[in-house]
Amino acid sequence: MLLADVLAYQPSDYLPILIQFGLALAFVAFAMIVSHLVG
Repeated sequence: MLLADVLAYQPSDYLPILIQFGLALAFVAFAMIVSHLVG
């Protein structure tokens, strides 16, 4: 079902969404690591 939705769009359509999702995950991971180190 998810693959069908992805194949319905061109890569240029969902690439920015994947980039923003990746940046969000990186930010969350960075915030968790910093908060863990700071205490």
